[in-house]
Amino acid sequence: MKKLLCFLPAVFLVAALQAQTYIPFPTSNTIWREQFCRTATDPYTTHNYGLTNSDTLINNLTYHKLYLSADTIFQVAEWIGSIREDSFKRVYYRPAGQVTGGSESDKLLYDFSLQLGDTLPANAHNGLNNWMVTMRVTQVDSININGTYHRRITFDWPRTSWVEGVGNNIRGLLYYSGTWPNNGQWNDLICLGREGSWVLHNTNSTAPPFAPLPACNQDLVGIRSHELPLGAITFHPLPLVTTSSVYLTGEGRLHTMEIYDITGRKIKTCTAAANGRVILYRDDYKPGIYLYRLYNDKGQRASGKFVVQ
Repeated sequence: MKKLLCFLPAVFLVAALQAQTYIPFPTSNTIWREQFCRTATDPYTTHNYGLTNSDTLINNLTYHKLYLSADTIFQVAEWIGSIREDSFKRVYYRPAGQVTGGSESDKLLYDFSLQLGDTLPANAHNGLNNWMVTMRVTQVDSININGTYHRRITFDWPRTSWVEGVGNNIRGLLYYSGTWPNNGQWNDLICLGREGSWVLHNTNSTAPPFAPLPACNQDLVGIRSHELPLGAITFHPLPLVTTSSVYLTGEGRLHTMEIYDITGRKIKTCTAAANGRVILYRDDYKPGIYLYRLYNDKGQRASGKFVVQ
């Protein structure tokens, strides 16, 4: 018995440490597959939300473009809005086409900084949830998703919980918004896919009669259809000390290279020379880490980072 009593705290300590590791919100290559119905008598419709590697800059803030696909398999179809996460673990949504106005035009989608007992009032900045109620955090725990613990925040509103790196793990990505695309009287998150693999599957609806949800048996294809394989990119030498050359191998000709600082602010756009190469010069940059995005002449893209010494 003494051995058992001594062992339990260690187990709880490991679990607590695992749960305390913050899982940032996805920025690319993620799919939320959902079903929804607009009224109690309507049939369910399945749709997919997806983040690719497509970003946009608004007022020097980087937003990740969110696409809606009505196909069974996700395809980049309709750009419906953009998502960003700030340094305070708050995730915001901005509808497509809303390119004016500062950050005050964003709508809060999730706040993963909330603690037990905290409240989230309904107002114009907090997403105007369907119910126009103030939600209170009643439980904070963690769940294991694909071998990694994700912190979960549960509210006093029925069937409402937020999971780090996922969003609403019951009702779907944008359900809290209420009136945003494809939200109905009831929404179910069916599957979550990352980097080409399914990592989360809800087997049953949480709404009566608690019917089984479809399996995640379709391949995750389409989300990478506009992306270049990493092996196609040559960036040499690295780090950038004097000059470096960037070009593509066997994947079309490099057309454009965009360069961003570590905050996501675009600082330079380079057009490839006739030989399909971009030459970077050390004197054009301060020492540090930079991000880049490449586009070839077929409209495919790729992204990465490099270091300037």
